[in-house]
Amino acid sequence: MVSDGQDVQMATSPCDVSEPNDGILETIMGLRGLDISQESLFDFELPPGSTEWPLSPYGPQSPHLQYAKGRKPTRDKRCSAIASPARPVKARKPKRSTSAKRKAEPRQDHGPLPPRDEPLHLLNLPGELRDIIYDILCLRKDQLYAQLRPTLQRKGRHLRKVIRRHPTEPILALVNKQLRCEVLSVFYTANSFVFRRSNEALLETYNMTNPIYLARFMTPATCFLRKVELKFEAKGMLGIPFHFSYKLQKSQAEVVTISHDLAKTYCSCLEDNAVAQTLAERNRSGVGNNLVGLAALISTQRQNKLDGVAYKDRLEGGLYKLPTARCVLCHRANLTHVGAGM
Repeated sequence: MVSDGQDVQMATSPCDVSEPNDGILETIMGLRGLDISQESLFDFELPPGSTEWPLSPYGPQSPHLQYAKGRKPTRDKRCSAIASPARPVKARKPKRSTSAKRKAEPRQDHGPLPPRDEPLHLLNLPGELRDIIYDILCLRKDQLYAQLRPTLQRKGRHLRKVIRRHPTEPILALVNKQLRCEVLSVFYTANSFVFRRSNEALLETYNMTNPIYLARFMTPATCFLRKVELKFEAKGMLGIPFHFSYKLQKSQAEVVTISHDLAKTYCSCLEDNAVAQTLAERNRSGVGNNLVGLAALISTQRQNKLDGVAYKDRLEGGLYKLPTARCVLCHRANLTHVGAGM
């Protein structure tokens, strides 16, 4: 007995290219046990070639070759990838020759080019011309107030406080040693510096009449200073605040003179003694003719004398209050309050 699958395979096999037999539908239906009436049969015949396989059964165009799926790669045995063809390497451009460049040639209608001059350096100029340039860069019309200003400077992950001197020196002094000597000599010689107590709250700690900060401001370049003014606070008989100053000057012959401008109506015995003692001790203390060092020495002398004859009045901002209204030596009126270095 032939199965249904065998009947279908015989009818649809690509190898069977003969014409279908008459009544094949009846044979198939009879094998399946079905009864088909005559009215249900088709009254037409199949066209020739309708039962042939549309494609060649074998060869590269066979369907079972086109739609076959490849084997999936396993973990233990992986198929090696097909090496892709190497990309062509671009040819590198040849380097330009290091030969000397050709000089620009003038056009025929412009004539020859003038020869270029050699660069002119500042230190090659005459000393008179350099002094004129330094005067333009360093000379100030007004007095310069000396200060020590705290600034924050980053060092790694931390910030540190650095004390810088003001006014700042000209940047030209940072080029080399010769320019530094020439520029700073003009900067400190031609300008007048004032040392006083600042009214700013941030700079009040760095009092420039304090001998400690005066000595900190002193550098080897300050030996060129010719004019220094040291100002102190004071209050008269009516309680009106004012300033009087010490003026320190140094001549071309290195002769130092110190004077003060306190009014003659007030006693100046303390100020005169401070000046005389400073001039007497300048060589012994090692200050010499440096005006900043002399200003620090004057401030120290005044501080020592005021500590012996007066006391600090905290209500007046730390000014010293003199105990008597008149001096016992010159019989002139004393200042009610006077400032010291610290």
